[in-house]
Amino acid sequence: MNTDYIGLKRALEVQGVNIPSYNAVIIGAGGAARAAAFMCGTCGVRGLVILNRTVQKAVDLAGDVKKAFPWMNVSAMPLSDAGKVPFENFLAIQCTKVGLAPDNAACPVEDAAFYQKLAVAFDCIYNPEKTAFLQRAANTGKKAIGGIDMLTYQAIASFEAWTGKEISNEMADGIRTELSAFIREQNRPKNVVLIGFMGSGKTTVGAKLSKKLGMKQIDLDAMIVEDARMPVTEIFRKEGENGFRRRETKILQKLIEDGTRDCVISTGGGIVVQEENQPLLKALGTVVLLEVSPDTVVRRLGKDSTRPLLQGPDRVRKVRTLLVRRQNAYARSADFTVDTNAKTADEVADEIIRRTIG
Repeated sequence: MNTDYIGLKRALEVQGVNIPSYNAVIIGAGGAARAAAFMCGTCGVRGLVILNRTVQKAVDLAGDVKKAFPWMNVSAMPLSDAGKVPFENFLAIQCTKVGLAPDNAACPVEDAAFYQKLAVAFDCIYNPEKTAFLQRAANTGKKAIGGIDMLTYQAIASFEAWTGKEISNEMADGIRTELSAFIREQNRPKNVVLIGFMGSGKTTVGAKLSKKLGMKQIDLDAMIVEDARMPVTEIFRKEGENGFRRRETKILQKLIEDGTRDCVISTGGGIVVQEENQPLLKALGTVVLLEVSPDTVVRRLGKDSTRPLLQGPDRVRKVRTLLVRRQNAYARSADFTVDTNAKTADEVADEIIRRTIG
């Protein structure tokens, strides 16, 4: 019994997809792709294109499908030609591991023309629930279905085959809900640590993330101020930048020693300058770099006089110089980067959630 075949068919049908009414495009040529191709043939799909990086594997699979379903129009194409598939309003079934957690940002097809042509996108991947592939399809207004339903019905098919007991639709819905909750909880980062230049939105985005994820927000600068019993500007005046950086290290070490969990941690813009802080940040959780341009920094900060490193004339030049100086340290410290220049705090927070939990 092939549970891939059963799970995929039932997952599509439950989502209201009339399989034989579409031509289909399958991405991949492995075991899941084979099950998907033979499901298409069994259901009466008339036209099928198989896309794969290694074209010969797609050709071989297409040949096997053609032997089983001689009436079917089956062809193979390189994945790089995805935008040139000869169908309109087709069913796309993504069967590769591209986009599987933790590589959530990866996408098997980059060509925008592909997403404009399709009608329904299905991804066999269930972790994350909404892959980059599905997100791109949804962004073009197309129906996007994740692999959690396929996983659910694969499990149900196995259970029914072994026990002879039938699972009701109501029970299936409950199983799906439990599976989804379990996967999201497993993906939940220990902490989300926000790094980036001043004005990148770490505190604002941190507040949004905290609310959306139900996690406590920690502002590292606020902790330093409380510990030192004086404002940041005063610390810089009395202890210099090196003194402030040592205080940052001390706070990071304390958070780790205390076993801090389920927090969104907003850091100071220069925390990566102290090299010993970089592994400490990673030890705390998933580190997200909020990227920002010099012009955006100056626009957002306006005439803010509380930033010790930006005092005096020609602020744009100072920002650009500091950004260049810190660029490599930011890159070494971050698990991934989000460009914040043209996004609202809510949009940035939603992207972080998608790329961590899914």
